[in-house]
Amino acid sequence: MIRLVALIALLSLAACRAPATDSPSSGDNSQEQEATTAAEPIEAAPIERASPTDPGAPFNHDEAAMALWNEPQIDWFTYEEGLATAAAAGVPAIVVVKTGWCPRCTQYADSFSNDDVVAATRDFVMILADQDAVPAVERDLNLDGAYVPRTIFLSPDGAPDRTLNSGRSDYQHFINPSQPEALLALMARAQDLY
Repeated sequence: MIRLVALIALLSLAACRAPATDSPSSGDNSQEQEATTAAEPIEAAPIERASPTDPGAPFNHDEAAMALWNEPQIDWFTYEEGLATAAAAGVPAIVVVKTGWCPRCTQYADSFSNDDVVAATRDFVMILADQDAVPAVERDLNLDGAYVPRTIFLSPDGAPDRTLNSGRSDYQHFINPSQPEALLALMARAQDLY
């Protein structure tokens, strides 16, 4: 019985398939070591919601999940609605791909309560997509695997920007949940690009 419980615990922790740390297993990690400072928050005009290309697309967020991801302070969009809104507003988007069963996703949600991260999100259309509930996410954003959580930066026209990643050789779009500064550095680079 103890072996069965231990096996179940091990499988649930490994299920996310993302590493426990953000240090690359091999290769150059100079991108991660670049020093960045948080820019002064710029008061941005609110981004108006556009109609999704599929108005019947389900809203895949429940109230508990939205509270976990700091919905009161971050205006999260569904996948389709976010793509349409980013294109209409001409601004980049950030897609956070998660699942409801992933413990690292829950840890990563804490990053979005960081005041600097909250301020930086105002320059992006923020999309929260449950990989299990939105098949288009798997189709469009499986850039280097179907692991979760992963964070994908999109140009205003909706194209994934493969250059905005963690700098890892594997799990390129995994950002360590305990390092919101890594997310902030990528957000600053995206602001410079777009």
